[in-house]
Amino acid sequence: MFFTYKNSSNIVNFLDKYLLLILYFSLIIGFFLNENTLGGSLSDYQTHKMISKKFSENFINTFLNYDKEPHRHSPLLVIIFSIFEKFNINDIIIRLINLHFLLLIIFFFKNQDLNLM
Repeated sequence: MFFTYKNSSNIVNFLDKYLLLILYFSLIIGFFLNENTLGGSLSDYQTHKMISKKFSENFINTFLNYDKEPHRHSPLLVIIFSIFEKFNINDIIIRLINLHFLLLIIFFFKNQDLNLM
């Protein structure tokens, strides 16, 4: 063999890091190009945006009538978005925070020892 186990392990780690970096940049490029390959993400975003505005304007009434809204998600995500709405934070910043938060969740659960049995 050309490589010892240690050297081949280093090469695999090197390639893994660059592959992750390339995939990350593909997400960023897709983000700025407003990629919507399945067609549902835009309508989901618009629905969440509408409900988060309602939460920021009248939290109690929106929370008590949340089951009447056109959605399929827990109110927790929309409540978090409504906090950003309350402070008039730009939508691009909110979407970037959401993208990076979701990526961090993957790494958090990847490193957990989940004993399902």
